[in-house]
Amino acid sequence: MDTTYIDSSLYPAITDHDAVFNNLRLKPVIINHFDPRLEEDRKQIRELTTCHYNSDQISVTPKCSCGHIRGGYAADLNRLCPLCGTRPEKLTESKIQSNVWMEVPPGVLGFIEPNIWTVFFDKFRYNKGGFNPWEWLAGMSYATNQDALINSAALIEDLKAMGLDRNRGINSLITNCDMLVNYLLDDSMVKKLRQNSREHLYEFYQENRHLFFPKHLPVPNRILFIVEDNATGRYADYDQKAAKDAVLTITSQHQTDDPRTLTSKQLAHNEKITYRASRYFQEFYLAYEKEKLWPKSAIIRQNVVGTRVAFSGRGVITSLTRPHRHTDIILPWSIVIPMLQPHFLNRLYRRGYSPIDALSLINSHIHKWHPVLDEIISEFEQKGIRITIGRNPTLQWLSIRAFICKHVNRNPDEKSIQLSILTVKPFNADFDGDEMSIMFHPDNIIWADIQGLASHQCVLDMNKPFTIGGNTNLPTVAIANLNRWKMSHD
Repeated sequence: MDTTYIDSSLYPAITDHDAVFNNLRLKPVIINHFDPRLEEDRKQIRELTTCHYNSDQISVTPKCSCGHIRGGYAADLNRLCPLCGTRPEKLTESKIQSNVWMEVPPGVLGFIEPNIWTVFFDKFRYNKGGFNPWEWLAGMSYATNQDALINSAALIEDLKAMGLDRNRGINSLITNCDMLVNYLLDDSMVKKLRQNSREHLYEFYQENRHLFFPKHLPVPNRILFIVEDNATGRYADYDQKAAKDAVLTITSQHQTDDPRTLTSKQLAHNEKITYRASRYFQEFYLAYEKEKLWPKSAIIRQNVVGTRVAFSGRGVITSLTRPHRHTDIILPWSIVIPMLQPHFLNRLYRRGYSPIDALSLINSHIHKWHPVLDEIISEFEQKGIRITIGRNPTLQWLSIRAFICKHVNRNPDEKSIQLSILTVKPFNADFDGDEMSIMFHPDNIIWADIQGLASHQCVLDMNKPFTIGGNTNLPTVAIANLNRWKMSHD
């Protein structure tokens, strides 16, 4: 899927594979133009779709996608491979975008876009038995359990009455798609779908109908498919099996320059393998997205709420060992510079820097000390840098705490946030590599509200009135003095 921005919102969109194919910079390699009956073609199919390793070291020798051209001299000459049309490049520098594609076999109207099957066609599963009218229409060999067929008998009879039982296959699915969508989204059909779901599905269909059946599908880059040979055997990731099956299936097509010369049996074979290849890709992408890209639920929290915002930073925490107050915090140079970039720019403008020179000075000294930036930081320290600090995903009382930083570590090589050991208990943190997030608060109104997250607020127990809680490691006498002071100033 592509990522699309509309009205400042972000959501996944269906890829227009044919448009991508027509606008490729390099001539694509069509994998089903190779004949798997020939040893040379089988070797090129393996080279185009799989990375093979037989040692613990990754070869960085430049080579083209099929391996026909190898060596640094070929990369220096910027030669194009006559077989696959790609330039030699190192594996570690190659782009993940693939130049290997599938083309729809002769006589077939199109593939089924893999993500379309997941988000649309699979929603029409008729009952718990698993009968799906789209699967029934696309494949003559479609089979399900007997109970599902009995429970779906009325629907099957309606489909047969519409003449859909003749010439079943992917061509029939594509030709009759509009009619069947309107029929299945009728209130009397597919009873598990609520009215709003039907409306959403129909709206999705109207917006993306032109993307449902592309004539080209990309083969995932071979860098995703690693096969390792060693003394104990050959090993590969099981999740890549479906994508490999799609490639091997589509290469068994009946090839001809004129689809009209295909026999009915050959056309049925091409339809069958096209449907199977589409479904193999659907299984591959679904498993890859669930297990590799988003193995955990809560995608909004992970990819939207969890992203970095303005005036924020993140770093490893270490212990503050010098004499200090429990509210002291020392921020590293490499976090303060980018976090407060607008404020640094304002100070540099006042010192006569141009916008380009000011931005260049900041970007080039995030990990390097500079006297002018040091002077500006001293100005910030006089007023204090008002921040909150927290450790995700801890959500207990005062797991996000307000601090005023009055010291920035001037050594750019020291990247850690230094905290007092007396303050880490509510964070459920320790100094063994834990990372914490910080956010700067320039607004006075927000900072006034955040005072409820100050360190002294964790002294009292939230559940027992007038009781000192366990979220602080201060000595008992100090806690008692703080408690009496707080109570006397309310």
